[in-house]
Amino acid sequence: MNYFIPIKKASPTRKYFMYMDAADEYHADSLFQKNNVHIRFMDKVFVSPEGRYRFVYCSIPKAEVGRFEKAMGELPTRMLLLGYEDYIDYWAKMMKFFEENRK
Repeated sequence: MNYFIPIKKASPTRKYFMYMDAADEYHADSLFQKNNVHIRFMDKVFVSPEGRYRFVYCSIPKAEVGRFEKAMGELPTRMLLLGYEDYIDYWAKMMKFFEENRK
């Protein structure tokens, strides 16, 4: 399972994504630094109704997509180690919601 969603937006140099992080702190940031991902955050952020997670919109250089995917692959383990026991289940629940409500 991927822990990010590609966002369709035309750009010759960048790819756009949404991912889920903790609402109280950006835990993915250290993974981006570790994997040398040059990320730009967009103004759009959605906090889950429970207030535990936030959905972050971002863009990265197209050449760094593999490193971004690697960082995102490490995020669920990081979140579990930090005490977010429901991270994987909540992501799956939200993906199901998005799929069911896609227009």
